[in-house]
Amino acid sequence: MREECPHCGRKLVSPCGSYESPVLLIGEFPGVQEIKLGIPFVGAAGEVLKTEMAEVGFDYNSCRVTNLWLHAKPTDKEIATKELGWHADRMYKEMKGRKAILLMGSELATFFLHASVMDNLGIILTPKSLAKYKALFMITPNPALLLQKGAVVGEFRFALESFVKEVKRRKIL
Repeated sequence: MREECPHCGRKLVSPCGSYESPVLLIGEFPGVQEIKLGIPFVGAAGEVLKTEMAEVGFDYNSCRVTNLWLHAKPTDKEIATKELGWHADRMYKEMKGRKAILLMGSELATFFLHASVMDNLGIILTPKSLAKYKALFMITPNPALLLQKGAVVGEFRFALESFVKEVKRRKIL
């Protein structure tokens, strides 16, 4: 039986992948397929992510995967504000003990950096709010954007390649 959000009762999309993985991938929020199945990145955006990871020589299955929002992001700003802390706490728990964390999407850039994804592509991030985790942090555009016409494929791949290169350089995996 799937866990439910204590605030709204919606079924959660739980993190997946090995608990012991030193690498954590964090998306913004689950899509329709993810909500239906309760597993992150099983829909079209997940296929894009897995394909791009394989393209840069990195195994998606070696990672732990989650989202900031564990169910669809509430459209009502007041409700979203009330729920965000609980969802963020769950994400922070997933960060503990990880050595490399990839943040995927503009909401995460805003949440952690108060900056845009495009201004931070391929850069090792050191946000003060995350310093206690002592992990490698990098950011990419949301892989779901690659499904849109005029997508940011080059930017996504550049950021992903930079992350993978640094993970390998540090011998994290």
